[in-house]
Amino acid sequence: MFLYVIPVGSGILVVLGLYLFLKTKRTYDTGKALSIGISLGWWVLDLAHCLLVILSSLYNVWLMQINEIAALIGGSMMLGVGVVLMLAGMIAFRSIGRISGSDTSELVTTGIYQWSRNPQYLGWFLVLLGISLIGSSGLALLYTTIGIILFHFYITRIEEPYLERVFEEKYLLYEKGVPRYFGIPKRKKASVTCMH
Repeated sequence: MFLYVIPVGSGILVVLGLYLFLKTKRTYDTGKALSIGISLGWWVLDLAHCLLVILSSLYNVWLMQINEIAALIGGSMMLGVGVVLMLAGMIAFRSIGRISGSDTSELVTTGIYQWSRNPQYLGWFLVLLGISLIGSSGLALLYTTIGIILFHFYITRIEEPYLERVFEEKYLLYEKGVPRYFGIPKRKKASVTCMH
């Protein structure tokens, strides 16, 4: 049964992902925020991707030869840190619209956004890596790696240029002072606030 889910799920991810990348790029090129339909599409894509990672881990597809205890401890730590980072980002946004990209009325730079421009993405990456390690699944790790690469492309080629256009100098200053994923801010900035 699960063997059928892999190619079907992968095909759905590719088609939906390509569609959402193109629709998001076109929307952002016009300077508009995402529609509710596109935002929901991203939620569905993320959940489908996560489901494939979870199923691959549960069924130990392409079992990696790593120490079970180390994988469980390391994976659990990554999973826990990832959840905390995602929740911290969501709390700082205080709006499902901002979390989904359909509300870009305010640039959020407080809370966790003082150390990371993308704590929710970073948290998501860690959650998926943690699940992959816990299940010692090479396929889950492959899905996770491809997801991280594609989302990095999305962040750098689609989302950041959009934020630069919408928030102009405010975002450019924020971008120069705060690392993309995580680190020590380069300088203290005035309080503002960001997307993912």
